[in-house]
This record gives sequence, structure tokens and C-alpha cells, in this order.
Amino acid sequence: MSSLSNSGSRHPARPDAAEARRPVSELTTQKAPVASLDTIETKWIELFDDLRSDAKTKDQLAALFLSVPALDSRSILYVGKATAGPWGKTPSGSNEARIKQRHEYTKKFLAETAPTYNSGFWQFARELDAEAAKKWKNANPKPLQHIAWTNVCKIGALKGNPRGLLFRRQRELSIETLRQEITLYKPRLICFVTWNYEWSVVKEVFHDASELSR
Repeated sequence: MSSLSNSGSRHPARPDAAEARRPVSELTTQKAPVASLDTIETKWIELFDDLRSDAKTKDQLAALFLSVPALDSRSILYVGKATAGPWGKTPSGSNEARIKQRHEYTKKFLAETAPTYNSGFWQFARELDAEAAKKWKNANPKPLQHIAWTNVCKIGALKGNPRGLLFRRQRELSIETLRQEITLYKPRLICFVTWNYEWSVVKEVFHDASELSR
């Protein structure tokens, strides 16, 4: 288990805890103004609807994923590739209602499923969370309370991870969203559990590919 480092350091890892975890250099995110997360989440709703109406992508889509802040302000931004499988039902109603439903679905998963989910991805998340609770001297830890979970792709695929057109259509919005999640959640550690999946996105998020090691 890698020890927790200072604020802003990033440690990508394969979901399988037995596989190598490769460090990422200290980087600076883009300083230009970005939209609020509310605005970005509305863009995700609109993009999802566009993809659902496109014959080339509509049969590939999982329901939209949206992140929520960690329960504890001393957080780790824990970045995966995309959700696996359907990710619940696609909500209907106003954009505001749909965003709220997606937030509640993520919260429920983190509270009820992730604490015992049998996968390398969630095992590693639990290990990181436990280390964080020790380092930050949390006397009354709750499951995954230091984990702010997000994904490179907010629109997953029913099988595997988004590739081709499904990935390309969300790439720029994915970069914008990750930057804003870092700004708003203010994590003390950022961990990409993506291995080499669409590594160009990670490079662009931190705006300096020359410093990024793989």
C-alpha cells in the first residue's frame, strides 16, 4: 500500500491491487475560469440525450454517472474509467430532477454497495480510505468517507469501457469536468485508477503532458 502524500499528488493504479501502481509527477491544473459543476452536469444530461437519439450510440449507453463530494472534506479524488453495466435506470423529468436522481444513485451505491463490493477497484478504494482515516486521525471513520469517486467517462458503455465514437463525443466534456471536480472538491490526493485507459485525457486535465510519467 502506498502511503498518502501531500495535497495535490496523484497516484494512478490498475484496478487489480496486485498490479503495479505508477506515480504521476506533481502538476498544475489549468488556471483559466471554468463553468460551475451545475452547468457542466446539465451539459452531461444534454449530451446523454443526444447520444441516446443517435443510432450509432444509443444501444451502447449505460445510464449517466455523476459524482458527489466525499463525506469528509479531507478527500481523495478517486478516478476510474467508467461505470460497469447499465448503472441503474435512465431517469426522466426536468434536468434538475434528473441530476438530483443521478446524485442520489451515486450516494446510495457508495453507502450500500461499494463498502463490500468484491472488486480490485473498490478494494483499493477501501484501503486508501483506511489509510486516509489513519493519517488524518479520524476517530470515528465511516466507510469510504474520504473517497470522492468520479470517472473519466460519465457516460459508460453497457459492455466494457467507452471506445470510438462514444468516447470521442464525451472527451472534451470529460476533461472540463475533471478539472472542475478538482477545483470544487479540493482533494488532498488524486488517484487515477485507470491504468493506460485514454491516458491523453489525464495529460490534458493537468495541462502539461511533458511532466506526466506512465
